[in-house]
Amino acid sequence: MAKSRQRSLKIIEKFRKNAEKEKERARRLIDKCDKADEAEKPALAELVDRLKQKELQASGEIVWAQQQIERARAAGRREEKSGKKAREKSAGE
Repeated sequence: MAKSRQRSLKIIEKFRKNAEKEKERARRLIDKCDKADEAEKPALAELVDRLKQKELQASGEIVWAQQQIERARAAGRREEKSGKKAREKSAGE
């Protein structure tokens, strides 16, 4: 069970890292659009809106993934404690 939890944690951590990269990429593109000439800004306005949506979505994915990681780690700690108590109980008998 512990190995599958570790594998799941790695997958979720990779998902979180990819979301962080996507958020950073969107942020860089938004900054580039903001630095564009005034004549180009109306044409880029829709792109900036889409990039902001991507940035918000990536932020939500980061928060979700972090929550999942914390839950999995807490479950692992609980499982360790219960296993330790069971071992202590059986050793005491």
